[in-house]
Amino acid sequence: MLPEKTRAFALSYWGALPKPRRDEFIGVVAGFHANAGETSATLAARPDTVEMEEATAGWPRFPKLKGPAMPTILAFFEAREGSRYEALPSGVWGDPTEASAEAGDAFLDEIATAVCNVIEDTEKTFAQMKVTQPY
Repeated sequence: MLPEKTRAFALSYWGALPKPRRDEFIGVVAGFHANAGETSATLAARPDTVEMEEATAGWPRFPKLKGPAMPTILAFFEAREGSRYEALPSGVWGDPTEASAEAGDAFLDEIATAVCNVIEDTEKTFAQMKVTQPY
């Protein structure tokens, strides 16, 4: 149970980043998992958990799409159990080989700033709209 007057909401770090920066770190082009951005962040935070000599690129074999990629990608991954393993047998979606701890430090700083900005904006919105309860 959360303390009284606590507000909780879902927020992904990539949803908080400004679009141009988000696209550099995570997305259809940069990859979504264990890519350079995520691997760099892990190298900065927990270098002991990364084996860069094992890093290899991995990309799902999706067809060329006519429309926006995300609805189709989400439908594929959320439609049935096991789809992640079929699409990403290595567990990688992107190219982690260019990852570095220095890039990870910068990425983590940007994430922290972006997430704090969203939290502050949310609090200001609740205050300005005179919302005392989140429901």
